[in-house]
Amino acid sequence: MKNVFILLFMSFLLLEGILSEVIQSDILTFDTEFLTEPDTTTIESITTTDGLTEETTNQNFTEETTTEFDPTTEDPDSNTIESVTDTTQIPTSSTSIPSKPVTSPTSKRNPIINIEEGALRGIYKKGFYHFMGIRYGQAPIGERRFKPALPEPAWTGVRSALKFGSACPHIQLITQLFMGNEDCLFLNVFAKTLPSDMEFEKPLPVMVWLHGGAFKAGSGNFPLTGPDFLVNEGVIVVTLNYRLGALGFLCVDENARGNMGIQDQILALKWIKRNIAAFGGDPDKVTIFGFSAGAVSVDILMLSEAAKGLFSNAIAQSGSVLAPWSFVQNPREQAFRLGQQLGYKGENSTELVEFLRKTPTILIEERSVKMNTPEDERNALSINFTPCIESQFENSSDHQPIITEEPLKTLMRGNYTNVPYIGGFNADEGILIFKNILMDPKATEKFKKSDMYFIPSNINITNIDKAEVDLIAQDISHIYLGLKKDNNRQKVADAMVKYGTDVFFLYGMTRTLRYHLRNGNKNVRAYRFAFDGALNFYKKFVGYTGPGAAHGDELGYLFTAPSYMYLGMNLNNMASREVITKNRMVKMWTNFAKFSDPTPSDSWNMESKWNPIENEDNFSYFDINDELNQVNQMPHQDRVDFWDEVYHEYNKRSSNQI
Repeated sequence: MKNVFILLFMSFLLLEGILSEVIQSDILTFDTEFLTEPDTTTIESITTTDGLTEETTNQNFTEETTTEFDPTTEDPDSNTIESVTDTTQIPTSSTSIPSKPVTSPTSKRNPIINIEEGALRGIYKKGFYHFMGIRYGQAPIGERRFKPALPEPAWTGVRSALKFGSACPHIQLITQLFMGNEDCLFLNVFAKTLPSDMEFEKPLPVMVWLHGGAFKAGSGNFPLTGPDFLVNEGVIVVTLNYRLGALGFLCVDENARGNMGIQDQILALKWIKRNIAAFGGDPDKVTIFGFSAGAVSVDILMLSEAAKGLFSNAIAQSGSVLAPWSFVQNPREQAFRLGQQLGYKGENSTELVEFLRKTPTILIEERSVKMNTPEDERNALSINFTPCIESQFENSSDHQPIITEEPLKTLMRGNYTNVPYIGGFNADEGILIFKNILMDPKATEKFKKSDMYFIPSNINITNIDKAEVDLIAQDISHIYLGLKKDNNRQKVADAMVKYGTDVFFLYGMTRTLRYHLRNGNKNVRAYRFAFDGALNFYKKFVGYTGPGAAHGDELGYLFTAPSYMYLGMNLNNMASREVITKNRMVKMWTNFAKFSDPTPSDSWNMESKWNPIENEDNFSYFDINDELNQVNQMPHQDRVDFWDEVYHEYNKRSSNQI
């Protein structure tokens, strides 16, 4: 019983990417020192047997010391490199690939490569190379807090890339414990082969994963997003950390312009552009893909001039730049609310930012999640710090703005970089909201009684007559609860699931896809993931036992998880529904990275082909279930039509265009 309880507890902790640092393998380890302020990084220089100098970075990691990724369990002398390829043969970040040296078993086990900034030592295990905890930016601490991070400078010697770096600071949504370290700008690279390997043939496509977590949690180290499935299909996978919460998205004035988390992503993409060739990657064939907040990030990067030329394909999974939670509505007010929570009484934004720069990280994170805002009644997700519009700030030499107008205006004008694009959602995204019933027994009552709950937070109702607002709210509630609000708890829960799917995910995604089509993008595809199987981990975490594919459930079919998640399963059973779906998903996603087509004729033997959407009038989507089907209509057309009417009605009453 004790083991069952531990597994259940761990499952709840994994919800929504909020425990990205605690579990790196099958063993859960806790570090009781995570409540203290992080120590500064120290570097030890170690002379290796071949005369090179290796730097090992010792940090006050929070939860990174574990068995699976601890190289000392596989390499007894982790600080000594037994055999190193001659430095003239070590691949560099140049796009030209050097001649292939004969790689000894030891050098393959402990590979060293040169990137533009210096040499890195990784490890070969589980059939592919791991280079983890690579700094792509300097620690954004002190005066650099709330500012764009600076690139990591060059170093001498060989730097260890054997363990994950610390995640960025955040509060676990379930345990409410502080995790992470401000010194967190790390990325990880996973590759099947390196240019020095005899079997290396040509540069491989690169897939860059942008994690989810509502812009306030998660990391590139998250244990449910292991790269194994993808890497084994012949792509290089890069995962990364970016700043979260107020530290990543405080948006108040020229001293804290916001969108630091997106700036971090762009800094990482520039690092990839410079250095990925050293790992055998093609810098001109980079696919960005993300889930939830990561999907919103994908959309923002497409719209931003600052990210132009850094990627060639994009996949947005269960998130959209037009979702009501994707952009903060009143960023300045949010900043001052946070200051008030921490004891700041003034009204000067410069003073506020200085006050917050001197505030301990843990206090900022703890107060951020406890803020109450006027939008809370209309926002079941309670996301307080997200991307913002930077148009009110002047450009400066050290800051290129990310996005300077409402995303809808950019989409309407079409003045952004169009690349091959996939956008999709899960059939029952709103199961995510079901957790509120578990955590808040009054959630269903709030849903039934508060008509305001139904009005998406990106509808500005301040200039609309209250009687008209009530009519809009009633129309929305009738769609989901009927003309007479049912008191049956299960029916209300079902309504919450359907409402959450539509408002927070489906509708924004559909609108985004339509604008890409209007702007002439001929390589736009849509999907609905509806498969319900044993790898639908996220639904299980919220305690939902009904049918459906919840928010995040597709990730179990793209990424590997710790082995205890597969208890009772046989991933080698090719006839298993789960294995079939996993193989299909991995193949389609990696095909898109390789060919900008998930089902190319020469690499796809399924009977159903996933075609691009022809145009807005001939909308189609790919339905991913036990069978794969191209459906020649918009997903949930009736519900999308309803929200089209609501937003059209709203646009006649307000100048807000989101």
